Amino acid sequence: MLRERRGMHNTFNKNNLKRWKKPFDLLEMHYVICEELGSEFTCKNQPTAAEQQNYRFEALVSLHARAMLIANEIICLLKNGFADGAMGRWRTLHEAAVVAQFLAQAEPVISERYLASFHVQAYKAMRQYQEHHERANLEPFSEDDIRGIEHNRDTVITRYGKNLANDYGWASPELQKEKPTLFDLEVAVRLDHWRPRYRWASQYNHVAYKPPGTFLGLAESEEEVLLIGPSNSGLIDPAQMTAISMIHVTEALLRSDHSLDKLVLARTLLNLSDEIGHVFLETERQTFDEHKSKTAASAGAKDEA
Repeated sequence: MLRERRGMHNTFNKNNLKRWKKPFDLLEMHYVICEELGSEFTCKNQPTAAEQQNYRFEALVSLHARAMLIANEIICLLKNGFADGAMGRWRTLHEAAVVAQFLAQAEPVISERYLASFHVQAYKAMRQYQEHHERANLEPFSEDDIRGIEHNRDTVITRYGKNLANDYGWASPELQKEKPTLFDLEVAVRLDHWRPRYRWASQYNHVAYKPPGTFLGLAESEEEVLLIGPSNSGLIDPAQMTAISMIHVTEALLRSDHSLDKLVLARTLLNLSDEIGHVFLETERQTFDEHKSKTAASAGAKDEA
């Protein structure tokens, strides 16, 4: 059973890569440029940033690395035929891009607050863990661990204010709002026009009812089926959206570097993201038309027989 299943999976992957080879190559090229730009910038500026305790640098480097990891996961999902899963992961990539853009333009203390908010989230997670550890069959935190986590949380709340305890509360001073939301950050960095796409992607993270025909993997299906495995359809939107979000987070990291070569590479990335969308779209149209022609010819041959 497993040999048969894995053989089918390998055959699908081979055909999926064959169909989308050119746009996949462009998307990976785009990824490598963003990754190398981030790596070069980090290595170049790390010593000075550490000496100056540059919290913005630390936060943006961390966000860029995380964004590159997420983008890598999305590419893996696309290559394996999971467009809907890729869309769900893009949702997180967009969040990273929005936060990176916000930190890049905000006062440095906001990045310091962003880093400190980890201790608040760790405290909330610990409390939830302790509440359910018996029913979840988990080992409880020790008293020493609890006191340490509580101390860290109390320290940052005392230093930065009670607003830090709220989700996105680290952004409160910049937005002059007690309980900011991701949408507030989107508005501040002029990425709120991505909200419809973000809501669209959220459908793949939650389990509200979706009719079968609304899944990306069934974009080219002529029959209504229940999708439970990979599909070579519906890759265009998550691929191009991923490319653009990679630009957002990379640009935020490099904003302090105004060298000519970085500006040229930034323009190259913009052009490449446009080409990625165009090539994915053209590949879908061309290969789908070829498939329909072959199917029609095959059906005609059977009728004649």
